[in-house]
Amino acid sequence: MINPQQNERRKHPRMSVHVPLKNAEGENKLTCYLKDISRVGAAAVVNHPVEEMSRVLVETVLGGGDLPTVEISEEAVVVRCDSIGEDQYEIGLFFQHMPIELRDAIDYFIDQALLLNV
Repeated sequence: MINPQQNERRKHPRMSVHVPLKNAEGENKLTCYLKDISRVGAAAVVNHPVEEMSRVLVETVLGGGDLPTVEISEEAVVVRCDSIGEDQYEIGLFFQHMPIELRDAIDYFIDQALLLNV
């Protein structure tokens, strides 16, 4: 499911998504899904708290069908971690070293989703 965020105040558009996220934090596996994404960061829901400034590997695939496919396998820095329920935490992720080509592919994915009103 993809929906444009309402009242977007960020510099880069962010899309709501709900896709599984393969993720490993050191030896701790995180059960999680990606909640939204932009060219500079993302939000994910995980099953235990993650310390701010931790580095995590984000692996997922966006798109398919009428949308372009974007494969992501990038390190991100956790910039926040908020409890949102029992054994559920929302983490904010910043893609510090993502290549410009992948950032552009995410922008294109968001643009196409908006055009198709998916």
